[in-house]
Amino acid sequence: MTTLVRSRTRLMRAGVTVVCSMLLVAGAAAADKPKKVRAPHFETLRCFDPYLMEIIQQGLARSGTLQELASHLERAGVIVFLSYGRNLPPATSGRTRFMAASAGWRYLSTELSDRLSRLDLMALLAHELQHAVEIADAPEVVDEASLKQFYRRLGAYSGPGMSEGSVWFETQGAIDIGRRVYSELERW
Repeated sequence: MTTLVRSRTRLMRAGVTVVCSMLLVAGAAAADKPKKVRAPHFETLRCFDPYLMEIIQQGLARSGTLQELASHLERAGVIVFLSYGRNLPPATSGRTRFMAASAGWRYLSTELSDRLSRLDLMALLAHELQHAVEIADAPEVVDEASLKQFYRRLGAYSGPGMSEGSVWFETQGAIDIGRRVYSELERW
């Protein structure tokens, strides 16, 4: 009888060893698989194009700078509607416009060129979101006229826009942020 008990005990130990070994191998294999990176969700960034939204989410998941920009906008009460600017003038990759202000919120529209690579598009997104942050930090900007006045003080005049009455401004801050995000994501 004791021989039978010893045999069963050995058999159970062997079975437990095999199961533990299989679990270790499965765990190691799962650790080798790349994990899907999930981007934080920001209510302040809105996009109705699923393909563009996927690119935005990938950028947010991989760039701390993009996350900081989106967080800043969320705290400031600024909502940015993002879209492809399929009718942007040929020399224009992106633009941010003032849409409206209501009940303490300000609404901006950002158009991004659909002619760019994913990496260039994410760097441009950062550039344009920096402009949105500049606007968010300027409570006096409440309409298109006050936006023009603000950028006449802050930005470098880039010249007349393609449509009558529009003007273009640029800031060093937006240029620098675009370059930083490009560098962050270049390894990706």
